Amino acid sequence: MSPKNPKLKIPIPTPANSEHPVLLLLADPTVPLPHRVAVMRDLLGEINPETQAVVERILIRVASSNGQAVYEEKIKSMSDLIEQMQDGPKRTAAVLARIPATDNMPPQVLTALDDGTQVYAILTGQDTIETIDVGDRVLLDAKARTVLGRAAALGVGEVGHIERVIGDSRLLVTLRGSDQAVCLAAHGLGKQIKLGTVGPGAKVMVNARQSLAMEALLPQDGVRHYRYLYRGPVPDVIVERDIGAPPHCIGEVAQHIRTELLQPELRRRYRLRRCMMKLLCGVSGSGQSFAIQAIHRLMYQVMSQATGIPVEQLPHRVMYVRQAQVLSQWLGESEKNWERVFEEAEQLADETFTTPDGSKIRLPVLIVLEEIDGAGRTRGHESIHDRIMSTLLQRLDPTRQELSGRFLIFLATTNTPHIVDPALLRRIAGSVEYFGRLPRRAFRAVLEKHVCKLPAAARNGASQIDIWKRHIETLTNWLYSSNGADPALVELT
Repeated sequence: MSPKNPKLKIPIPTPANSEHPVLLLLADPTVPLPHRVAVMRDLLGEINPETQAVVERILIRVASSNGQAVYEEKIKSMSDLIEQMQDGPKRTAAVLARIPATDNMPPQVLTALDDGTQVYAILTGQDTIETIDVGDRVLLDAKARTVLGRAAALGVGEVGHIERVIGDSRLLVTLRGSDQAVCLAAHGLGKQIKLGTVGPGAKVMVNARQSLAMEALLPQDGVRHYRYLYRGPVPDVIVERDIGAPPHCIGEVAQHIRTELLQPELRRRYRLRRCMMKLLCGVSGSGQSFAIQAIHRLMYQVMSQATGIPVEQLPHRVMYVRQAQVLSQWLGESEKNWERVFEEAEQLADETFTTPDGSKIRLPVLIVLEEIDGAGRTRGHESIHDRIMSTLLQRLDPTRQELSGRFLIFLATTNTPHIVDPALLRRIAGSVEYFGRLPRRAFRAVLEKHVCKLPAAARNGASQIDIWKRHIETLTNWLYSSNGADPALVELT
């Protein structure tokens, strides 16, 4: 049989229980490859009952061979999976100490697993032996016998404060509340302590289970998220348009902001503090919230005038502090929340703003302490409120340099000033603005603003202005005494 022979005589098939001669020929490695290729070409080029039977046998053989390979691959994968399940997953740990190699033992490290269990593991690989140090996270085998390499650094843990440094690598750290623990300092943290950049009082990240202080939280990180910062739009409240009888405090606060932004040297000449505090007192619905919104708007208008930037593009500079946000059922949490309020306000006040002409200025920060009586009740009744009051009195001390030297404006509101502690009133009440019942002139002004541009039923051809003037006059005469013999005060609700 020659590979150049175009017509191949296919042998007659043999019984089913024996191999076909063509199959034996194709499977024989001693037959030259071109010869076997020619046989396959002739088989596929001339299909008849005889050649079809041979081709079917070849295809069955190929399918059987391929199935066996797939089966063997699946068996191998399953064996590998069972082996991994028996060995268990890899484990992570933190290095606590290094043990150098001896004549009988390779180099090792003392590690603490994530649950706090301490184990010795052997170091393998020259790179691992040279670079692994105290505090590093490492990957161990399933039985925690060998260090396979470095593990990912999570960078999470509890926040503690360094009380003192013990020796070269140990720290006495205060954790939750007044709990104290002695921890090892990670290699990088130990270097910072030796250089003097980190010391007693610094915040550190601690893994209490592993007894390891991992890294320092430097003070310049500060507060990254302002919890109490108001991020809504500037209120659309314009004094001349919306407030009939504007209280004196609106103009006073606006003038303070304008002078500090445009003529700061004038107030420094008279040694006046940048910080300003006011207490707004009055029954509910008497206009305190409306006045605060007007001050909010005026502050942004003055900042826009000083920076040349539209009101809508100025940064957020107002904090609304509600008692529900700071008061907590847990002992000590309320004081911490109040401390956070003042830390945020002071850090926000220290941020500089760059104007379009390149100059840097510090913009004011408005802090609204709503319903201050909820935290500032008279002392002597409940010890918890007394502790909160002590925190407020310390942080609101106007003579404190951290407060008086910053451009902060505190506006506190209360509906019941008689239950506010007298010491707190003296602290925050640079001046007190009372919101109460309206006299005759203020009532007319407020009513005119309320009905402005509202439609009225025309009568006898009178204009809208004349109709409303007549109604306002009638209502005012009905509510107020014409001869002024009584106080004549009206409360709008």
